[in-house]
Amino acid sequence: MKDYSHLLAKLSPAGGPAPAGELRHLVDQCGRDPNSVAWFASALPGSGYWRAGNSVCVIFHHPDQSPRVEAVVARVLSKELVNAPPEDAEVQEFYGEWRDQLRFWWPLGGKRPNAAGCDIVLTEFDSLDAIPGRQWRTGNTASKSFTARCSLAGWAFDETFNTLDWIQSLPGIRP
Repeated sequence: MKDYSHLLAKLSPAGGPAPAGELRHLVDQCGRDPNSVAWFASALPGSGYWRAGNSVCVIFHHPDQSPRVEAVVARVLSKELVNAPPEDAEVQEFYGEWRDQLRFWWPLGGKRPNAAGCDIVLTEFDSLDAIPGRQWRTGNTASKSFTARCSLAGWAFDETFNTLDWIQSLPGIRP
């Protein structure tokens, strides 16, 4: 089976915390954490995922009936941390009501040496078509991959695409 090192996740109001609040919570959490780490909980484990040095995720929702999407774009940190958020983390309380459904944890953000800030941003795209890359297995764009039933997809970018520079270049809210 082919592996992937990036992912896109679509938030649904019925599947966890309110999407707009969850995205803001991730950015705020990263800003408050001494190691600049935010924890994202998902219902799917991301089978086939392997972390590369520049792995990123895009977590998004449609805030209204338009094609526009609001998203957090963030670096995915060490795979060894996946499924292991700190027990005393405030994130446990934030996701507490959905603990039975959201059991897979993704550490996001962090600061790289010599970087100006955390590798996380709350941003907007005019549509899913504005998100670069393709679904790793099918080659479909985001707008074709994310139908009503798709909530998590492995993602691939062109080999020359610099994901971390992309995060830093996006306009939006940062910790």
